[in-house]
Amino acid sequence: MSQTIEKTEAVAASGSAWARSIHDRVLPSLRSAEIRLDQIRSKFRSTDDLKDIEKDIAEARSTLRFLLGELRSTGSGSLNMYGELSKACEQLRPQMQVVFDFQTDYSLDLELESELVCIATEAIENVRRHANATLIQVGYNNVDGNAVLEIIDNGAGFDPADVSETSFGILGMRERAQQIESQIVISSTLGKGTVVQCTLTIH
Repeated sequence: MSQTIEKTEAVAASGSAWARSIHDRVLPSLRSAEIRLDQIRSKFRSTDDLKDIEKDIAEARSTLRFLLGELRSTGSGSLNMYGELSKACEQLRPQMQVVFDFQTDYSLDLELESELVCIATEAIENVRRHANATLIQVGYNNVDGNAVLEIIDNGAGFDPADVSETSFGILGMRERAQQIESQIVISSTLGKGTVVQCTLTIH
């Protein structure tokens, strides 16, 4: 038990340290780059390339803020499936219809649950940033001895043949699923949305 507590405290401390580093070092650097970009833009007539750079910076800022929130949650020790999924769904409601179905009586180890939460929030964030969806369905249920997480959207989707494994956080989600010995299936059709399903067998 003492080893588990020490490991949890170490994870919390690590998460808090990374969160402080992002907040104090990385985000100010991005803001400085944005200011310099504005100054450069005023000196050139053609701004197409600069707009692309500006978009990249904004995307990086959004990603870092998402990671910052994730690290702070981990550091606080308050990461839990229902709370984090509820929060993520509420943040999406102004943008699209949200269906949230949470029906489970499983009590998972904190490490397992935290990895599932990270998979779920990454998938939900991808919908917010990339899918242009009008509907997202987020579910976490008991199915035949398994804990099953599903995120389904009706957005733009993508052609798996044209997307590298490192895009849309796919690699990260697969790595997290592998760490907790769960099965993850990510399927998508261009113009018809995306399904992320992660299944964890309860021993």
